[in-house]
Amino acid sequence: MEDYNIKKIKRLIKMEYGYDVEAPTRKREFVEARAMYYTILKEFTNLTLDGIARTVNKNHATVLHSLKNFKYWRQQNKYLNLAYKNIIEKLNSLDDTEEYQTINEIRKELIRLKLENFDLKNQKQDKGSIQQMIQHLSEEKIEEIKERISIMIKSYEWKNNDKVKVYQCNNTTLC
Repeated sequence: MEDYNIKKIKRLIKMEYGYDVEAPTRKREFVEARAMYYTILKEFTNLTLDGIARTVNKNHATVLHSLKNFKYWRQQNKYLNLAYKNIIEKLNSLDDTEEYQTINEIRKELIRLKLENFDLKNQKQDKGSIQQMIQHLSEEKIEEIKERISIMIKSYEWKNNDKVKVYQCNNTTLC
């Protein structure tokens, strides 16, 4: 699991339960908050006990002890249980949201590819129709068409190069 997800979980616990899991205290409420944090990380990540412990500067034995006791603390403290359920629900909905965003990105890409495919088909049809028109013409006519097309292309280039600059203009004269 990435570091920003761990930070999200820490913030969720602080918002829901009201205690910072990184606070260096042994007060019961903070110990319960850390136990909730350890349990959530154990359920939602593939971190080892040592990996979980390192995220809050503890050791693996502390994590193991908290994991064993957390279910009992939830039974005794209804507010802890409620906060835990709310956090789990929010984490599950975050997963759904991330999957939804991925699905939307895939749909957008699919639409873009379909439009690109449509444009390519139209280009192919345009080339085919020009080839059909030219197919029955004599060589002399084809050469004449080539000359006219080259003149048209040159005229477009000239138009792009022609620029008129107006240096001064007032209301009484046309510019």
